[in-house]
Amino acid sequence: SRADDGRELAANEVRLKYKQVDSSGRIRLGAESFFFEEGQAPQFVNARYDVLHVDAAGNSVLIGLADADGRVISPD
Repeated sequence: SRADDGRELAANEVRLKYKQVDSSGRIRLGAESFFFEEGQAPQFVNARYDVLHVDAAGNSVLIGLADADGRVISPD
């Protein structure tokens, strides 16, 4: 990852909008919550990463969760 420095994006890069939360450097991507059906919590206990869809304007939507190896968790 890199900060937007005006250079053209590489084929494997997307522009992602974010907001700095406070002076500690924490950021918000806009994707704050992921809801799943009652009883599915144990399947998501090992989630470590957000899976985001990013549109052409850089807005993100949280569409799933992934484990420590980056594998998307699919509920049974």
